[in-house]
Amino acid sequence: MVAFFESREPAGNPATTAAPAGGFPANYPQTWLRLRRSGNGIIGYASLDGVTWYQLGARTFSSLPTTLYFGFAVASEKSDVAATAQFRNVGSTTSFITGTWKRSGEPLGPSSRRTGMVISEIMYHPPPRADGRNLEFVELYNAGSIFEPRT
Repeated sequence: MVAFFESREPAGNPATTAAPAGGFPANYPQTWLRLRRSGNGIIGYASLDGVTWYQLGARTFSSLPTTLYFGFAVASEKSDVAATAQFRNVGSTTSFITGTWKRSGEPLGPSSRRTGMVISEIMYHPPPRADGRNLEFVELYNAGSIFEPRT
């Protein structure tokens, strides 16, 4: 799961997405999200600890009403699987420290950049085990948002 900032104007138009490259990683079980309004602008942030905030994106709208209703979208990326999320501690932010998100390594992703399927781990000729269960395996990861059928 990744966090990103998405907006649309006017209602019914396609949404535009802004995010750090690859999105901001989820921090299970605590993923912090924040919206800040300034006039007709909204800035979205995410945080790993609720103290240092990283900007996900921003949008200036032609006009905004005084009262806004906001929501979070949760998707499982599979039409037959429900996604759930719990939102708690909704309230004012106590820290306004911002930082620049720098990934510590390359995220799992497709090597060809043509598909979301990734070989993320290979165990080939493991060291001998006392119980004789010398398992070889290939681990696959779907980094895309589109289902890849097994063939």
